[in-house]
Amino acid sequence: MRRFSISAKSPTPMAGEQRGTTVIALMVVMFLSMLLATGLISHQAVAESRAVDQSLAKARGYWAMVGHLNYLLSRTRQEGFCGPPLDSDCSSDDNGGSARVESATNYLGELNDAASTFRSWRYSGMGSQYNYTVSATVSNYSESNLTSNDGHLLASIDLQGTGNHPLLQNLEQRLADIQLHFCAGLTSFGDECGAINDEVTSNSGVVRLLSWQRLFL
Repeated sequence: MRRFSISAKSPTPMAGEQRGTTVIALMVVMFLSMLLATGLISHQAVAESRAVDQSLAKARGYWAMVGHLNYLLSRTRQEGFCGPPLDSDCSSDDNGGSARVESATNYLGELNDAASTFRSWRYSGMGSQYNYTVSATVSNYSESNLTSNDGHLLASIDLQGTGNHPLLQNLEQRLADIQLHFCAGLTSFGDECGAINDEVTSNSGVVRLLSWQRLFL
């Protein structure tokens, strides 16, 4: 009797090469996919970081402007209006609130750079070009009669420009000016403002804020 044996065929060289090519192709596809995913994540992280830096730059500019207003109100509260060398009781302040305007202008001038009408706020840690130029003025309130002494004043804060830093480009066009309408010469906190065109001769630095506006373009 003849005996027959069955043996498994070994893979041909061509079949082995095909499997190897398939594995290599899959590895290349996986590598390219991982590379693409890494690039997208990196781009998103950079974009978010820049957005945060731009938002911070805008916030710094805004608070630099608000700082001028806070300083003005603090100084007037400490020293009052129309003090020496101006008229001590504001009684001669009968031409558009000129004495009070002069007092407030002098206080704001204490913040200005030497021989200048503005202040440059610098952040040296961000580079020599990272700075804000802020100007502040005070005038008689526009609705007041120019011959009255009613204590109504208007403070205007303007971001005039910035340094040549990439994060600050065109910021002065995107950051609105601030106007603050307030009345001065009050006896104590909580007092109401007098009517426009009423006579107010007190040099008290107690003020009341009536309106706060941001002048968007």
